Amino acid sequence: MLSPRQLLILALLVALLTSACYAPKGPSVRVHDLSSPEMAAPGESASWQLHGQSAAPMAAILEANDKDLSEALASVARSPSTANYVTVAKHYRRVRVYDKAHEYLTLAVEADPRHATAFDELARIWRDSGFPGLGLGDAYRAVYHAPTSPEAVNTLGTVFQAMGLREAARAAYERA
Repeated sequence: MLSPRQLLILALLVALLTSACYAPKGPSVRVHDLSSPEMAAPGESASWQLHGQSAAPMAAILEANDKDLSEALASVARSPSTANYVTVAKHYRRVRVYDKAHEYLTLAVEADPRHATAFDELARIWRDSGFPGLGLGDAYRAVYHAPTSPEAVNTLGTVFQAMGLREAARAAYERA
């Protein structure tokens, strides 16, 4: 059985090695703006066609059709606060729009660098998107800022589990 200190060192080592594996190599990839005219199919305009009607790009469709998300976005517009940023990010994570969730969580952390829930959500984004090693630091920050939070400790356990660190995950689950 490994001591908690040994588990921490092992987890940090795995996170370091994991993030090094995912570091970009070679030439950078150009990201295309799908709403630009050059990306439109021949004979189509840059706006999207949905059921025969012209609509905004897909992201705007999501915000318009997801009632909870649109309400959360409206609350951020009325009152930009850490809690509202986190709420919007949770809705984006729910529909697997991880880049927008990350954007709002970054705003939350900038507004309150000790907001445990924001770090917990960041860890969940990395875990859910298939890069749990990148979320390990955020999971530890969540536990650091809320050491008695079972949610934060549980998220740390799920990150360990996704990384294949079963003993560390078991220890986190037992602590939660």
